[in-house]
Amino acid sequence: MKVLVTGAAGRLGSAVCNVLLAHGHEVRGTDRAYRPDAPLRLEMADLLDEIATYRLVEGCEAVAHCGNHPHFYAVTPAQRLLRENLAMNANVCYAAVDLGVHNLVFISSIQAISHTGHRRWHKKREQNITCRFPYLPIDGDAPPNPSNAYALSKVLGEQMLQHLAQQHPQLSATAIRLPGLPDLNNRPDRRLASKWLSINECFAYLEINDAARLVARALEKAAPGYRQYLPSGRVDFGQHGVANIIQRYYTHIPLRQPVDQIDQLIDTTAVSDQLGWQPQTDPLVMEPVD
Repeated sequence: MKVLVTGAAGRLGSAVCNVLLAHGHEVRGTDRAYRPDAPLRLEMADLLDEIATYRLVEGCEAVAHCGNHPHFYAVTPAQRLLRENLAMNANVCYAAVDLGVHNLVFISSIQAISHTGHRRWHKKREQNITCRFPYLPIDGDAPPNPSNAYALSKVLGEQMLQHLAQQHPQLSATAIRLPGLPDLNNRPDRRLASKWLSINECFAYLEINDAARLVARALEKAAPGYRQYLPSGRVDFGQHGVANIIQRYYTHIPLRQPVDQIDQLIDTTAVSDQLGWQPQTDPLVMEPVD
């Protein structure tokens, strides 16, 4: 399968290229930034150029669209970030359907669901935190609730993908609401990596190579139609316990099952059942409290 990977010079895009190449696919990688250690020759282009985007998509059977401004602070002012992410998404998605691509994966964000700032887990417990989730354990079906221009760009990208899947029934369209992507393989002390765990992102994280494997799996296995997933690695809550975490930080949020039956705050059942994907990285251990 010939796959276009946008944002191929980025952390995730580069990892996706590596996985796809290892699976025997032909990969065309594009970015507007040069990366000398990229796993393949990059085709330099700007996705804001719709004509260039058609040239990139032409001849490909699938697209992994990782190429966006990566976070709220990447570009200012906010309206520029929103405008440019929307333009990149529209150019890639419409070129894909116009040129007969049958499989499209869009990298969305957990911030599409809820985000009120980067409050990371640490030994001094946070006070007066308000998290906006409709239920727990949370999953990919949660309704959108963006709180900044970056998150809004992801929500609108999801809606665009859903619209195109309705208009083109042969299209397999997958939005992946990714949390933070630590590279745990390069961290000698995995407890330090628990700094990635955010109370406002429901302690979700995904090791970057597990994320790349999920993108490849969606390209290879997803059925026609639209779907959205919220993947996460598993967390070892240790002495804190899930029940205590819920009572302290999420007491106002409805539970979909009795608290003593909850062992993770992210429900990845859908992605596991539909794509046969599971994270391969060992659970991330939360720091103990001194």
